[in-house]
Amino acid sequence: WEVANKTDIGINARWLKNFTTEVIYFQQDRKDILIGRNASIPNTTGIVNPYGADALVPDENIGEVKSHGFEATLGYRNSGADFSWGVSGNFTYAKNKMVYIDEASGLLDYQKQTGKTMNTYLLYNAIGIFRTQEDLDNNPHVPGATLGDLIYEDYNGDGQITADDMVRTKYSNMPQMTFGMVLDASYKNFDFTAVFSGQAQVSQYVLPESGTVGNYYSSWADNRWSPTNPNGSYPRVSERSSSAVSGGLYRNNFWLNDASFVRLKNVQIGYTVPNSFLEKYGISSLRVYASAFNLFTLTKVKDYDPEGSSESGQFYPQQKIMNLGFNVQF
Repeated sequence: WEVANKTDIGINARWLKNFTTEVIYFQQDRKDILIGRNASIPNTTGIVNPYGADALVPDENIGEVKSHGFEATLGYRNSGADFSWGVSGNFTYAKNKMVYIDEASGLLDYQKQTGKTMNTYLLYNAIGIFRTQEDLDNNPHVPGATLGDLIYEDYNGDGQITADDMVRTKYSNMPQMTFGMVLDASYKNFDFTAVFSGQAQVSQYVLPESGTVGNYYSSWADNRWSPTNPNGSYPRVSERSSSAVSGGLYRNNFWLNDASFVRLKNVQIGYTVPNSFLEKYGISSLRVYASAFNLFTLTKVKDYDPEGSSESGQFYPQQKIMNLGFNVQF
């Protein structure tokens, strides 16, 4: 059985009448996690778990992960006769480390998952695009590379591009930082609420399934390298991105994005009609309001939702919704 040892230390306080604070430190050590022992078994044995099929080697309780971090919430509220307002912010930092996962012997230190964050990527470093024949002649490249393809870094300096030049990323698609803020205010019969959320220290790899099986993002199609656009900021397009030299054939960090964002998740403004006006119509209460969801997002990601997790970009985007409505009671 998997075993987890958890520690939580928290402080909850109210101070200076209007302030509230809550801070929690947490630590969790998980061991005996049920995982497969694939990597350390040579393919020549014939018993390695085949991709997409049932395991030939039984899973074992060998995995171990440690995680720690803290959660903090700070709030302030001011209440007056006609005007009241409040603000509350929350922040979470959560970091994990792979203590043990089955890996092949002789794996290079900078490629190991052990000691790194869970779900990190192993990618080639893209350092440019082959724009001229001189670029192609003066840089080591993978077989089949041509003008318009990505230039990969010779990380180990051996004069050639091989699997040894792949490097494990610092962050994964699991954010180490998440945060949010809630604002609310009321003045006489008016009320206002806004909710923000965000994440940081997170990366997302997205290579759209493009070519004969799908559509390219407009940013790639419009800015691709071509003989008539040698200064394009994206590599050349090919029949299928998943098997292209600059795409899935050599997974690389050109398609790795900083998925940090700040989003206005919800904003609402309302007005409660005075009872003195409603009484003659037999109405107990009436509130009219306007609200919006996902009104704007601040992020470096241009083509997809930074909260998505599909490596091919196949996820439904966040919808921007605006509403007008009323709540009435008789």
